[in-house]
Amino acid sequence: MMGVSYRKYQKTSFRQKRFEQLLLEIIAELFHKGRVKDPVLINCPITLTQVTCSCDMRYAKAFFSTMSLTQPTKTELQKIAKALKRAMPFIMSQVGKATSTYRVPEITFHFDTELHRSERVWGLIGKIEGEPIHEGV
Repeated sequence: MMGVSYRKYQKTSFRQKRFEQLLLEIIAELFHKGRVKDPVLINCPITLTQVTCSCDMRYAKAFFSTMSLTQPTKTELQKIAKALKRAMPFIMSQVGKATSTYRVPEITFHFDTELHRSERVWGLIGKIEGEPIHEGV
């Protein structure tokens, strides 16, 4: 198979997992302490759920969820995505200051639908069993 990159099939290394956890902590702390001062992000607080890095640690995906009880609409997600894009230079500079890596990874933000999906599944299970819906599970 010519032209197939086998790098994406490699298992994550211990160093990569440690770096992903470090990125998660740094970026989450920026949002938690209110250092990202975009009005959209202040009015709609987000939670980072996971960060994954490429094998060479040049690219990172940060998955986030909103703190609202309902899943956000497409327009709300677009507003949040634009706000995160505006805040990206500041976030990357803070990551660069907090880490001792040669190159700061290019970070992209993605909405994590798993939390809202799991809440919906728990709600359906509760309806089937006749129990009240569990919130915050």
